[in-house]
Amino acid sequence: MTVELPLSGTKGHKILVAGAERSMRLDPHLDKVYLDVPQPSIEDQRSDWGRTKNALEAKKGKDYRISLPALQSLPMTLREKKFACTAVVSGDEVVGVESGDTSGKMLGMAFDIGTTTVVGYLLDLLTGKDLGAASTMNPQ
Repeated sequence: MTVELPLSGTKGHKILVAGAERSMRLDPHLDKVYLDVPQPSIEDQRSDWGRTKNALEAKKGKDYRISLPALQSLPMTLREKKFACTAVVSGDEVVGVESGDTSGKMLGMAFDIGTTTVVGYLLDLLTGKDLGAASTMNPQ
């Protein structure tokens, strides 16, 4: 038997992007923490990470480390909103820093990779709300 699938487009194909919903507990591995980091001065010449780390530890009460990409973006990000920032934390590691207070919004993507279709879901990780879905035929 030979099975042929079109290489592009989904014309004539129905792709399931929604199904039965069920209740579940939200427990994202990321957390967002808003910080007002002290600005540098003659009296306070700590590094940007030193001041950010101290502000984060004072708020959350534990020791943190920072990923290299987050550290590289830290100086510019802090200065965008006069040292008001949101630390994106995974466990004890700061994996990202966003300018201003973005703690009220945290989005995530989930993918359903099937043999014939690929479906992506955009989710609000704070509320669990499904914000959108996109699908296509799996070109494998």
